[in-house]
Amino acid sequence: MRMTLSIFILVGIATSSAYPQDSSTAPHCTDICPAIYAPVCGSDGKTYSNDCALRAAGCRGTLVYKIKDGECEGSTASPCSDVCPEIYAPVCGSDGNTYSNDCELRAASCRGTLVYKIKDGACEGSTAPPCADVCPQIYAPVCGSDGNTYSNDCELSAASCRGTLVYKIKDGECEGSTAPPCADVCPQIYAPVCGSDGNTYSNDCELRAASCRGTLVYKIKDGECEDMCRRFCSRELKPVCGSNGQTYNNQCLLELAACSDPSISLVHEGPCGNPGGNGCQMFCTKEFLPVCGSNGQTFNNKCLLEEAACNDPTISLVHAGPCGTLPSQGYLPPKATPGM
Repeated sequence: MRMTLSIFILVGIATSSAYPQDSSTAPHCTDICPAIYAPVCGSDGKTYSNDCALRAAGCRGTLVYKIKDGECEGSTASPCSDVCPEIYAPVCGSDGNTYSNDCELRAASCRGTLVYKIKDGACEGSTAPPCADVCPQIYAPVCGSDGNTYSNDCELSAASCRGTLVYKIKDGECEGSTAPPCADVCPQIYAPVCGSDGNTYSNDCELRAASCRGTLVYKIKDGECEDMCRRFCSRELKPVCGSNGQTYNNQCLLELAACSDPSISLVHEGPCGNPGGNGCQMFCTKEFLPVCGSNGQTFNNKCLLEEAACNDPTISLVHAGPCGTLPSQGYLPPKATPGM
């Protein structure tokens, strides 16, 4: 009789385990398990991250029990994660180290050292890096898991680092995002910054507003950009041809013109009309205003001297007037004959 009662009790226990209990008394299945990798092999041949994960699977309707600690033989357990989200939501591990986020802790534990989370936040005495206070002033929007649009990855990581776990959902703005519009009004202060587009902005706000409107601009330095349109060029004669068909005495003068008209660019060295840049051919008038060259030759006008100097850089202007005439004596060109 005693044996029969024992068998009845065992059958009752097995029956109650095999079939779901009444929902009014069934325990609530856990949705959260510790983020540790302490694998166990289940009776269904699958490897579970830890005992809690196995119990959670069994609680949801499939009868699973632990066969052994460790992975199942021939298990298809997923490999350790090599890529974790670039967010700073620190957690303190059982090894005393601070990990950037839960994923980093799980990855460390998965690689062979059993580590589990002690608490959220950095471990005491940890040298975990502080949250970023300064992010690049560029608008490359990303959508965060909190539904907010952040200006760039750095801004999202900084928000997450300050206590709210946020990770990137996608590049670009969130759908229906309430991301703040580009600033239309900036403080009227002059604290100039130099932008990557070569322009000087009145202050950081003006630069960010320009970048927000579609052109990616970031700060190069505090202070004004070097104004290329105000520089001074030498009188060096090394003609170059501009894309506007004009010959400039040197490249500096071409760049000065290009500063005011960005469509102008260098075509080749040497005057226009001489694509190879070898030899010089300048179109000079027949104006008679003689000048003296350093080679002792008198040229009918300065243009003809410059043409010769283009072919022979050793030639330069000595003075106005024919050679042999002292500059102090002056030189007066002959008066034009009326009717000529």
